[in-house]
Amino acid sequence: MTLIENIRQVCGDVSAMIGICEGVSSEAVEEGFRLEVLRLAKNVLEKTENMVEQTAVLESQLQSYETAQAEMRREFDKLQETFNIRLQDHVKAETKEIQERIAEHMEKQFNSRFVALVQEVRRADAEASPCQMEREKRLDEKEQRLCEMEKRLTERQEELTLRETSLRETRIEVNSRMRELAAARGHSSEHVEEMLDGRFLTMQTTLEEISVIGASIQRQVNITSEVVGQISSDLSKLGGPTPPSTTEVGKPKWLHKYQSLRFWDSAIDRAMSHLAILNVVGAENMEPKEVCQLLLDTLQPDNLYLAMRLVDSGPSEYWFCFRGICNGEEIEPENDQCPIHGDCILVKRTYFDNEMGEPEIGLKFRKVRKAV
Repeated sequence: MTLIENIRQVCGDVSAMIGICEGVSSEAVEEGFRLEVLRLAKNVLEKTENMVEQTAVLESQLQSYETAQAEMRREFDKLQETFNIRLQDHVKAETKEIQERIAEHMEKQFNSRFVALVQEVRRADAEASPCQMEREKRLDEKEQRLCEMEKRLTERQEELTLRETSLRETRIEVNSRMRELAAARGHSSEHVEEMLDGRFLTMQTTLEEISVIGASIQRQVNITSEVVGQISSDLSKLGGPTPPSTTEVGKPKWLHKYQSLRFWDSAIDRAMSHLAILNVVGAENMEPKEVCQLLLDTLQPDNLYLAMRLVDSGPSEYWFCFRGICNGEEIEPENDQCPIHGDCILVKRTYFDNEMGEPEIGLKFRKVRKAV
């Protein structure tokens, strides 16, 4: 019987005892009533003890169930933790595998594109090779012509220098000899001056011939400039190296070559003495043609004098407008721009070491353009 049934039976027995007690009215049944009451009381006691025992058993079972439930809870937590760890490991492994697949796919795709690009470049190079070889051949021929012209110009410069030196020595010797002869023969100073004037006219004619040769050199310089410009244009079309926009002393040889291509005007005496003083050590942001034109402009007598004065006594490492210097004005640039002309050439006095490592003073030029 279950605990609930025992409790119900106890309730029934108690009700029966109440009924018996209510039905007893005579003293004759007092003993029997007592016995019945005792019997019922014993039954109630036994049932109560059974209920207590069953209750104790139930309590022990309940404790066992609670202990088992706690143990199951701990086991469940361990299983849950293990499941979460394994789930994370599985997710990481799957994620890594997916990333590797994506990387492999991207690498294959990139490699295929790279191979296609390389093949395209090789095909274009194969198509352009004959044309490029022809252009390189033409460039070599033009460079050879340029070297020959520079060689001829150098020879003419040396010839002019020798002739000028010889003329000066001859003039000094003739003047000295004429004065000695005049003193020995007793000629007057006027007669000596007339004879010297005749000699001077002869030398003046020779100087005019030298000026004609200088004009010829100028024409050859212009031709050389055109050849160099054509070479620069061809190099830019080929995508190869071009002359640098910024030049410094001792770096590119082409600037020294242009510096050697000089000519003299009718005032050859002054130019000869001045060229030994003036040094052009740099030309920034300028093309070869602009460098040639700059040197030609600098060698004009007035410009040459002003440039020499800037080298001799001007402020060091300060830029000035070259056009302003030629006009006797010192115009300083603002924000690397000429405030008056916009597009012009700046010049400054600078210190440098020559090819022998000796300190010298010279001029540096820079081409500036008007900001858009």
